[in-house]
This record gives sequence, C-alpha cells and structure tokens, in this order.
Amino acid sequence: MANLSLDGSLQSVEPVLKWLGSLKERYLLAFDNADSLAPAELEKYFPAGLGKILITSRNAQMQNLMGRENSTEITEMEQDDAISLLLKASALDESDQKIRDKAGEIVKKLGCLPLAVDQAGSYISGSRSDLDNYLAKYAEHRKELLSHKSFRGASGYEKNEIFQYAAENSIQKAKENMLDSGLLSQSSSLEHTLLTLNEAGKWDSFIFHEGVKLLVSLSLIKRSEDRLYSMHPIVHAWSRDRMTPQEQQSYFLKGYEILIGSFAKQSESQPDTFWNTLALHLKAIYQYSKKAKVQVPYYSGECAMGHLAKAYFCMGKFKEAHELNIKIFEERKKSHGEEHQYTITAMGKLSNTYHHLKEFVKAEQLNIQFLDLNKRLLGEEHPQTMAAMAKLAGTYYIQEKYTEAEKLNIQVFDQNKKVHGKEHSDTISSMEDLSLTCYQLGKYNEAEQLNIQVLDMRKRFLGEENDLTIKAQANLAKAYHKLGRYAEAQELQIQVIDARKKICGEKDPDTLTAMGDLAATYHSLGKHSEAEKLQFPVLKGLAKAHGEEHIDTITAMESLAIIYHDQKKHTEVRKLRTQVYELKKKVFGNDHPKTLSSMTDLATTLYHLRKYKGADKLNSEVLSGRQKSLGVEHSLTITAMIHLANTHSILGKYMEAESLQNQILDISKRILGEEHSQTINTMRDLAATKNSLEKYTEAELLNVQVLDMRKRIHGEEHLQTLIALGDLARTYHGLGKYTEAKKLQVQVLDATKMLLPAEDAHELMVAQEDLASTYYSMGNYQDAEEIQRHVLSERRKILGKTHPSSIKSMIELAKTLKSQSNKVKAVVLFTRALRHQRNVLGDTHPLTEEVESSLKGLPNQLKGDNN
Repeated sequence: MANLSLDGSLQSVEPVLKWLGSLKERYLLAFDNADSLAPAELEKYFPAGLGKILITSRNAQMQNLMGRENSTEITEMEQDDAISLLLKASALDESDQKIRDKAGEIVKKLGCLPLAVDQAGSYISGSRSDLDNYLAKYAEHRKELLSHKSFRGASGYEKNEIFQYAAENSIQKAKENMLDSGLLSQSSSLEHTLLTLNEAGKWDSFIFHEGVKLLVSLSLIKRSEDRLYSMHPIVHAWSRDRMTPQEQQSYFLKGYEILIGSFAKQSESQPDTFWNTLALHLKAIYQYSKKAKVQVPYYSGECAMGHLAKAYFCMGKFKEAHELNIKIFEERKKSHGEEHQYTITAMGKLSNTYHHLKEFVKAEQLNIQFLDLNKRLLGEEHPQTMAAMAKLAGTYYIQEKYTEAEKLNIQVFDQNKKVHGKEHSDTISSMEDLSLTCYQLGKYNEAEQLNIQVLDMRKRFLGEENDLTIKAQANLAKAYHKLGRYAEAQELQIQVIDARKKICGEKDPDTLTAMGDLAATYHSLGKHSEAEKLQFPVLKGLAKAHGEEHIDTITAMESLAIIYHDQKKHTEVRKLRTQVYELKKKVFGNDHPKTLSSMTDLATTLYHLRKYKGADKLNSEVLSGRQKSLGVEHSLTITAMIHLANTHSILGKYMEAESLQNQILDISKRILGEEHSQTINTMRDLAATKNSLEKYTEAELLNVQVLDMRKRIHGEEHLQTLIALGDLARTYHGLGKYTEAKKLQVQVLDATKMLLPAEDAHELMVAQEDLASTYYSMGNYQDAEEIQRHVLSERRKILGKTHPSSIKSMIELAKTLKSQSNKVKAVVLFTRALRHQRNVLGDTHPLTEEVESSLKGLPNQLKGDNN
C-alpha cells in the first residue's frame, strides 16, 4: 500500500479505511511520524476490524490512545542502532565488520544523534564519499555537512537543511501552541517568551514548558529524570555555527548572566548533579572567553574562572578548584595589587582549597596573611576580620595546635559578644568553637560551662529538634564523659540518638556517630561487651556511608580498637590500628599530628604483642615527626621520647635509652620542676638504665633522690615509696652490698604483702625476685630456688611463657640450678629461655648473649624441648 499523508480530512482516505474494516484477515496499520495531529484527530483514522495499529510520534499525548501499558518510549539511540542507521542511509554493507568499526567512530563523534547520523549517511551516499575520510571532512566542514542540501536519509524525511527544518518547525509549533493558549502575541518572539515574567514579577514556568515541549519532541533538547534540560552537542554546534561572531558573543554574555543568576541563589548543599551540570557550562564559558578573547564582566564580585572554581569546590573536586584558585590569585595580584579586596578574597578561597587538600601548613601560612591584611585594611573589629580569625583558628585546630586556636577563639568570641550581644548566632557559634578547643586542651569544666550555655540558647532560639541543638547536646555529653559523669553523658547521648533516628534515620552518619559516643560511655562504665556490640555496626555503617578514608570512619576504627585493647584482644587491635595508621598516612601525610598519634597507638599495640623491634621503629619515627613539627620541648615530643626510651631499654639498647632519658630529665626539671611526677619517673627510669650499664654509683645517687622525694610526697608506707626502696636495694645488690640490699628487700616484701591485694601480683613478684637474686649472690641457693620457682610459675600463669619478665625468671632459676650442679634441669631452662629470647628480643640482646654464654660447657641433651 502506498504511503498516505494525513491532513485532518477523512475524504482522501475514507475508501481505504472502509476496505481495511471489511477485511477478515488480520492487518497492521502504521501511523509514522504522527506529530502534526492531535490524538482526537488521529483517532478518526482508526478503521474497524481485526487489525493492529502502530503509531510513532514525538507527541507524548499519543499514548493516551493506546494506553500506557501498550506504549514504549524510545530515548537515546544506542551505538549499534546508530551504526545500522548510518550504513542504511549510506547504502553500505551492514554485515562487514571493518565497515561497522569505522561507522562506530563516526556515530560516536556525532553523539548517536539520529538526525546527524542520518544526515551523514545521506551525504556519504550522495557524494560517493567513503567512511574513512568523512570524519576529516566533518572536522573541517562541520557547518556545511550539517546543512547539506537535498537531504534524503533512511528516515524518509525529504527536506533541505534537516536541522534548520527541525528547529524552525519546533519554534513555529511552539508559537502556535502559545497563540492558541493566548500566551503569545503575533509580534512576540519565542526568545523573549520562554523566560518571561508574570504580572507578579516572577518567572512563569508554564510558558517555559510550553515553549520547550516540541524542542524535546524533536530531540533537539532533552529533559532528564531530575528535571534538568540539556542540548545535544551536535545540535549545540549546529546552532552556534549559524551565528555571526557578534551574535555568539551576545548570546554568550546572556547565557553567562543567566548561569550566574542561578549560581548566586544556590547553596552549597545542592546535589552533585546540579554542580556538575553548572560546572560544564561554566567551563565552556571560561574556555570560550579565552578563545574568543571576550572580556567577561564580574558578577557578584567574581570572574568566570572564580565561579567555575566554586562549582568544582562544591562538587568536592578540590584539586580542580585549587588549580583555578592559584591562577585567579596570581592574576589578581598582578592586575589589582596584593592589597586589593579582590586579591584578598582570592587568597581566602585559595587557603580553603589548601585546607581541603590536607595541605594544612600552606593553608595556615595563607590564613595568617589573610588575617593580617584584613586587620590592617578593615580594622580589628570588622566582621571580615573576625571571620578570618575564626578561619585561622580552624586551621590551627585541625593541626592540633589547640593553644594557638584557643587564643583566637577567645578573641572572636569576645568581639562577637561586644558587637552583636551574647545571644547573637555568630556569638553562639564562636562560643561553640571555643568549647571544642577547651575540650581538646583537657579543660573539661570550661567546655562544660560553655556547652551548657550554647545548648540553652540553641533550644530557645531553634527548638529541641534543630540540628544545631542536637549537636550542642552531643558536645555537652562528651564533656560530661571526660569529667567522669557517665550517667549524665549516657542520658544525653540516648536523647541525641533518638532525635537523630527520628530526623535522619538509623543509618544516617550523624546517627551512627551519636551511637559511637554512647559506645564510648559504655566502655568507660566497664560495659565492654555492650560497647563492642554498638561500636562494630557504627564502623560498618560509617564506612558504607563515607568510605574508609573519611575522618569519621577512621575515628570509629580507633574507638573500636580501644574497646578491643581493654578486652586484651591485641591481635584485633593490631589489625585495626595498622589500618588506621595507613589511612591517616594516606589522608593527612606522614608528619601530621593525627598520623603520629596513630603511630603511637600502633607502637603500643606492638609492644603488648611483644613485637618490640616494630614498636621501637615506630616510636623512633614518631619522635622525629614530633621534633620536626612541635620542637624538642613540647609535651608530646617528651612523651614520644619516653616511649622510645622504653623500647630501647627492653631491647637492651641501654646507651641510646640513657641518652634519651638524660634529655627528658633535663627538660622535665626545667619546665615541670624537680618534684613533678614525670621528673621523678624519668629519674627512676634513668637509674634502672644505669644499673643495666653497671653504672651503679650513678644509679645509687638517683635512687636516693627518688626515695627521698617519694617519702616527702607520699609518706613512708606508700606503694611508690616501697617501689623506690626496692630500686635502691637493686642498686645496692649491683654494688655488692648484699646485706644492705637484703635488709631493704625483706622490708619491701613484707610491706608490699600487707599493702597490696592478692590479685595485684606484679610488684609483689618484683620484690620476691629481687630478694631471690640477693639470696643467690649470697650463696643461699635453696631459698633463692624456692622463691624463683614460685615467681616463674606465677609469671607464666599471668603473663605467658614468652613475656620478657617470664624469660628473665626462667634464666634466673636456671642460673641457680646450675650453681647447685643440677645441670640437666639448668640446660632445659636455658634452652627454653634462649629460644623465647631470640624470638621475642632478638639475637643481639644482652640477655641472649648471657644465656648463650651460660649454656657453654653444659650438656646439650634437650634441643627438641618445646615447653
């Protein structure tokens, strides 16, 4: 049957319809490209009978004739379909794979746009061109190829300039629709109508949607599910190619102004799809302005590059934003000078991207300059100066420079209170910042008082369920927790969790963080099982929501590690803390305070697992990082020195330990005073190291000083005084003063038994072992052996066979047995001790060498002993 054209009149086709209706067989009637008639008009052409009807149309209302269940929307053309269309239009062999591959390159370049693909096929067929050189021709003559005359493609259209026809047809139809609706006068143009304002001065979206309806139907533009309109790149290029340079520049500036108008009203909380779309347009505008050398005016105090940088920033593409911010800052310094407001603003934005790229030192340097310029040019009390001060405080805070942050937070808070009053939102926010800094400095009472005020004002001004109110509750709960007021902390934390669940849901990151805070309180209350049950899903949920590298996820990992640590699950702790360390190193860098803190935690875990070499290596790296970032005399640097000295000592690196302990003692005396606990403890550790180095005279002087201070501070019968007395006795033993040593050791042992509960066995075993050692040196082997067997049995039971203290007890008993000529039992113990010693402390440890020496001359009968 021939194709029939429908114009709304039934006369020309009525015989055909009657004939179809009289058929006894089934038939198929297709209405192709049924765009011009309304559904009711088209329905008049439906014949009776047993046939099936197929309608292809760009008019979405046609589905009302067939029902939605019988309608299928054809969206973008797939690449394989586009290839078939191209080869059909160009009359080439569709089965030849080489031809299909070359066709694939063409349709990809054309974006699989049906009109463009059909146009290309028509040109290739009509000009007897081939696929190989079409892309080269297209790159050079795009405008001419998209407007080629005498178009007749596989689609069946028969028009000159198919794109122009489609565009003109859509515009004409849009005008007709709006004329019919009374929305447009004959003298109006579509351009002025799509963005017109109604009588109230607001944009009329109804007029806009009427205007674009046919543009969408002809695939010149498309509308996504999230209501974003976009134009195919080929259609965009075709439209631009038809403009004069002056028209291009005019529309470019109009488009830019519309974009920035939209940009200025959008908050940073918009979804990524919004910012991604906006960034694509802004990038095109920025590139066009450079290529066409068009001077783009500033909007909202910002240039085109600056708006693009902000879009990247809001999308989280901080590297791309940073690269642009550097260019903007350098250009403004050159064009406006260093103290112009545009340059200062660019400096502030550049510091923001440094901050988000974790380059905190550079952010800090810029923020210091930023604050100084604002102070000089605007004055100390200007709001912008206060904002700059708060910004620098935030940079100090993230670097754990809490003292510096606190000074600035106090200034900002005082100034806001003076300018705005105590209950202004800026004042409340600065009070909250100050409370957080006080918390980090261990000033928990001050943090508590500030948080109580913040919470009270948040409740009064914002209500109980506002996010800032809930956050204030969580902060107060943390202060209560640190003050040991766990019941109050728990009560608030449960309220926070309930509010978060109600507002955000159970799986929201804020809800999970609140659950983590409650888990920490359970842990402090000794409810380790409940804490673990709560913290584990918190970690899983945050990892799913944020990813493993997010700071909240890493913090949750650390919290779970602490819970495991107190349950003595050291293997699980090691796994978590290793993960935390690697993540922090990746996110913050090797020398960041957060990375160094995680290294310290991991070193502690390795120490508990008796991986002393690994702990020693980490402690050395931590000390280097602390010295580099904080200086020699900072408290965290001193703590790192103490940890390293401890692992040096246990590994038998006594000279290195002595050197560190001398430095620690000197700094502690100058900064903390002679009788500070850290000074006294360092003095004691140094005396022990000197004992190991057989510098007994120097050790005696230190031990006498420690004992004297313990007596003055704690009294004669305090445990710390007894420990100091035991230390002095040990030094007397080294000096060969066995009688004096024995007298002190018996005194210490008796007092310790009276003072300590039975389950607190450590100090008691130390006192017993010291006395046994003196008995051995005095030749009283039987008494020595009896005590040593008891101590070894208890240490194995409490600490395990491979603990350094258990190994030492084994060696001491073996020496006593050897002295009593019980060589077989001695070699058993020496052999076991040597194996454990090598595994735990290494071949070069002094005790390893001592055991190897003791084994010489003894019968080597029990090499296979595994106990």
